[in-house]
Amino acid sequence: MNNLVTVRKNEDGTFISKTKNDDIGFVIYEQKAVELRNGWYADKSLSALVLGPMALLESMDHSKPLTGKIIVREQLEPFNDKDLTYKLKYAGDSKVVCVKGDKPIYRTTEFTSDLNAQSTFIQHTNSAEIREANNSTVAVESLNAFKQETVEA
Repeated sequence: MNNLVTVRKNEDGTFISKTKNDDIGFVIYEQKAVELRNGWYADKSLSALVLGPMALLESMDHSKPLTGKIIVREQLEPFNDKDLTYKLKYAGDSKVVCVKGDKPIYRTTEFTSDLNAQSTFIQHTNSAEIREANNSTVAVESLNAFKQETVEA
């Protein structure tokens, strides 16, 4: 894997996008790599959304690559306790949520300048459900098992 990460340009040629809050923006970091996983080489393009104050993002030079890498982090605890559907890991286009036992797997990507950092993956245990969904014309909706009403803070 190369150790250079670039910032993706928007359609208008700029790097920074605004959020609903005009003071906060984001950039999307990208890294192209060849990955060996379970004995199979594949081209991978990883990306990570990075938020920050607009003033700080605008002061940075996004045209130059950064030294670092993008890693995948999977975990069994939700990233957002108020929205249990946030960052669920899905099995391809099947709409089946990957689970380990009876717990959903959550997945995110993040940029790090630590070149020794490693991705963390969790093996799912619902392969039969995923195979069934991939072999049928109607996808299995396992998402409903993990939905909860939004909690107001």
